[in-house]
Amino acid sequence: SPSADALKTAHKKGTLNVYPNPANDKVSVEWKSTATSSASLTIMDLTGRVYSTVNLKAVAGQNKQQLNTDFLPKGEYLIKIVTGENATTAGFSKL
Repeated sequence: SPSADALKTAHKKGTLNVYPNPANDKVSVEWKSTATSSASLTIMDLTGRVYSTVNLKAVAGQNKQQLNTDFLPKGEYLIKIVTGENATTAGFSKL
């Protein structure tokens, strides 16, 4: 079985999928978590201005969350997910 270090590394790299990209009124966010834990999903622009944060429970394995983006001005955004000590970021465009 994989070592604890290998699992930690896999979790740190993390994969965060955001679609559709470019987005209109909603995006779906998918990520994998190695354990059940609390998580936060934050939408911010490229200057770091936060538009929304959603706190949720991540389950071990595949997670999916839908976020409203209809209130966002047109432009480029980042979605950051934080689970425990790990953070992963992915970008998307809003039409």
